[in-house]
Amino acid sequence: MIHISNKARCGIRIMIYIALDAGTKTTVQDIYTKEDMSKRYLEQIFADLKKNNLVSSIKGKHGGYNITRPYNEITAYDIIVALEGEELTGDIDSKNKDLNQLLDNKLWQPLQSQIQDLLSAITLEALVNDYVGSQTNMFYI
Repeated sequence: MIHISNKARCGIRIMIYIALDAGTKTTVQDIYTKEDMSKRYLEQIFADLKKNNLVSSIKGKHGGYNITRPYNEITAYDIIVALEGEELTGDIDSKNKDLNQLLDNKLWQPLQSQIQDLLSAITLEALVNDYVGSQTNMFYI
């Protein structure tokens, strides 16, 4: 299985929480109460999301974070790249340059392309709608 970092997984959850709080500003404290993460770690994730223009922030007593674009224009790929960078499959150093080239052309680049296509097809809007739908179908005994 391809490794998607905990930071990227948390970033996607954070974006869903902010989207669920549409119309209000979401604070680090809001997310902290919902997730088992340190505030410092959350602040790092928020800083990367802000640096990549996925969220904006307002400082002060009534401050917090908002999503900067319509939810249907933000994809899972956008969020992961904002937190991890472009290369999802990574590089391996080796002395055998010919083998590296072959594997890069036949395996790693096609895999990267497939992952990018898949994650680019999943919008924040779809994730939020699926989450909301799953919560309304919960039955409690």
